[in-house]
Amino acid sequence: MNRRLIVGMCAILLGPGAEPPPLHGQEIPRNRYLRYLPLQYPVMVRQTEASVTFQLLGDPGDPGYRDNDPVDGIDDRRHQVLLDLGVRFAPYLVLNTTAVPMDVRLFMQPGRSFPLFVDTWDVSRDPAMLVGSDEIEWATLPGTPCESVPSVPLTENPDCRLRALLDEFDPLAPGPAHRTGAITPEQHEFRVLFFDLPGDNEKTWRAEYENQFVNPRHGASQDFPRVYVHPFLTEVRASGTVQPGYEVVLQYWFFYPFNDGGNNHEGDWEHINVIVTPLNKLAEPLSAADVRRILSAPGLSDTAPDRLVIRRVEYYFHHHVMTLDYTRPNVYQPRKQWEKEVDTLVTQRRGAGWFWTQIRNYAYWDDDETIINTHPIGFIGADNKGTDQLLKPPGGSNRDSHGTYPFSGLYKDVGPAGAAEQIGEHFDHRKHFAEGSDDLMSPQPRYRRGSVASFASPQRIEIVPDGERVLQLVKQHPKARRDWAWLVLPIRWGYPAARSPFAGLVEHAATGNSSVVGPSYNGAWNRIGAAAGFQNYEPHRFGSLLPTTWQDGFANNLGYLNLTVPTLAVLPPFDFFWRVVAAPLRTLFGTQDPVYQTSENIPFRFVGLVVSGVSYMDADDDLVNLFLSERQVDDIGERFLSQFIRADSVVGQQIRFIENTTLSYFEISLYLGKRFASENTLRAGRMPMGVDVTFPTIGEVFRLRGDLSFVEYSGSIRYSLTTSRLMPFIKGGYGLSWYRVENASTNGDPLPQPDGPWVGQPTIEDLSSFLPDTWHIGGGFEWVPLQSRASFPRGIDLGIRAELLLYYVHSLGTGIQTVVPTPSGIDIPAGSASAPSIVRTVYNLALTVSF
Repeated sequence: MNRRLIVGMCAILLGPGAEPPPLHGQEIPRNRYLRYLPLQYPVMVRQTEASVTFQLLGDPGDPGYRDNDPVDGIDDRRHQVLLDLGVRFAPYLVLNTTAVPMDVRLFMQPGRSFPLFVDTWDVSRDPAMLVGSDEIEWATLPGTPCESVPSVPLTENPDCRLRALLDEFDPLAPGPAHRTGAITPEQHEFRVLFFDLPGDNEKTWRAEYENQFVNPRHGASQDFPRVYVHPFLTEVRASGTVQPGYEVVLQYWFFYPFNDGGNNHEGDWEHINVIVTPLNKLAEPLSAADVRRILSAPGLSDTAPDRLVIRRVEYYFHHHVMTLDYTRPNVYQPRKQWEKEVDTLVTQRRGAGWFWTQIRNYAYWDDDETIINTHPIGFIGADNKGTDQLLKPPGGSNRDSHGTYPFSGLYKDVGPAGAAEQIGEHFDHRKHFAEGSDDLMSPQPRYRRGSVASFASPQRIEIVPDGERVLQLVKQHPKARRDWAWLVLPIRWGYPAARSPFAGLVEHAATGNSSVVGPSYNGAWNRIGAAAGFQNYEPHRFGSLLPTTWQDGFANNLGYLNLTVPTLAVLPPFDFFWRVVAAPLRTLFGTQDPVYQTSENIPFRFVGLVVSGVSYMDADDDLVNLFLSERQVDDIGERFLSQFIRADSVVGQQIRFIENTTLSYFEISLYLGKRFASENTLRAGRMPMGVDVTFPTIGEVFRLRGDLSFVEYSGSIRYSLTTSRLMPFIKGGYGLSWYRVENASTNGDPLPQPDGPWVGQPTIEDLSSFLPDTWHIGGGFEWVPLQSRASFPRGIDLGIRAELLLYYVHSLGTGIQTVVPTPSGIDIPAGSASAPSIVRTVYNLALTVSF
């Protein structure tokens, strides 16, 4: 019975409106997950030409070739060499999570259900329709081998159905459905192969994993941690050379049953590359003779001059790769020579010296630097620091994002939607090596944050061949088919799609919530450095005292409560007290992990100061109402009435005025990235003001004079529209304004109390007085003709800023008297009431310094 007929029968049974078989109550229904997947089949990456040239996995044509223990497409003798290499350079992984790279075959053991699901979709319709489903129970394979029962229909024999899939999805000679350039208009089939791992969402994934493997009460053991080592050779050319050179690469793959970070999905394959070289061949690529020497005698001695050491380690996390190069500067030189080389290197990378020091630290087991360390150090798991944290309840979430990082610290712009990820655990590998401990090798393994897992053991390593090496094996031998078919089929390791904050933003595009395909279908398989789907991550290093974005201060266990203290800490005036005033205490009592950020996103300054600023304020003449304070209004009223009664005349014109003047101001800006900045501004000054009331019948004027003493704090958020030297910007914010009248007089005669009370001044007795009473909005531009990208103190920018702001004061405060008209036309004070609101225009011009 052919495959098309089987699919057709399924379509008839299901019918257009029928639901597909349920799958453990998945959150995204079985008949809807396709919209989250690309509609292209993944492509397996073949062997490198160098691996084929040197017969890295053994020469099947050699009379001495044996592939018996294990049957994996690798010559048994070469397998032992590669296993020894894998152990020698196996990583030490520091857990920033409870998840440990594990043995995928534990899911395939007899006695447990672990089906391979094969769903067939008709994508000629909109929306696509699930028209057929099949299951191959992996744990029962090979069962009755397909070769011995050719008469059994394919639908009844799991091994035969798997054999048919291998023909259909043969990566070297795919079946007709995958190599044709034309399709029928009636139906276009698209198949999705996947394993469904235990659990349905973040909570149940973790519970299933911990209950089955981690929790000692449920039989946790030392056996389930495992890494998969895929060796390959790659051709490289040294500059100016004609002959090709080579590198030996050990690609360590880590399997996790789920990913819970800024994006969620079932199943996860992560990896690092360890490039190895003889100690006496550090300065150049390997020759053909060097490669053959390594494959015949792998240089495992720690005393031979050609012993194998690490050339570099490439750490892959999400869609990035970060490289630690052990050869430039050469960490294997004596320290003084290494320091001289460091002094000769030129770099634009901020913190380059720190990176070089850390690499040299990793290169040795001991403080005396006498024992070379051949085990790369990696940190696995990460705490998400993205805005999606605001969608989570408090208690810790998105803490199992699986990548492999070289250091502790905050890695910026690595997660979905530019989220950062934090490695909070620390590890002193020299102390650890001296003590010889392994948290996962103890009688009661501790799978917890901060534990360290060593994979330098043959029991924890499995060599993984190239897909071509096992393709014929899996077609011909039932046991090999069970063991290795997962490597050559485009299987998704987990239910195809999971609920995730950014799921479905674009249909049929990978948005971080779809399960991953196996390693041989990963764009980095058999590749070094930046590969398909992975870009170089070459970060600068900064301190964490001054955050560069809003979410830098997020705490992973706060969830939506990050809108409280962590958010206030970047808003003025709280940012000034937390980021500036409290900085010495935070340095003294806290752990200041580094912040890593790539060149295209680094802020070009962190702190800015207005060293000389002047404001011209066009004030609202309603400010003269400040004369009507409880302290002064009675004296003013008495003098006014005495003159009016003496004059025995009618009040004429009333003129109110404030002499606009320039005020000095000081400002500190704390930058958040390239465009945002928080500003704390303090402005103070005096402005003459007064009221003239004429008595036209006798030619006299009642003159009320005084100085408006003015103090204001403003907190602003500024957004620069460009990041060039000339930066137009918009801004808005809030603040506190307080005023009083000083030197008050009438007709040149000072009042008994010439200085009025402060109006609107914040006081401890009334905490509500600290709430903003002033709001502003505006814009301007800043020109930075002198700009330096160097570190402080050399990296100082000088600029000129001009801005126009509109301020609104919703009330002059309490203690102001209102007045009422009398029949004679005179306004007489008449008790306390709310003061008027004030609108004023402010023009600022300043010289700025930033670094």
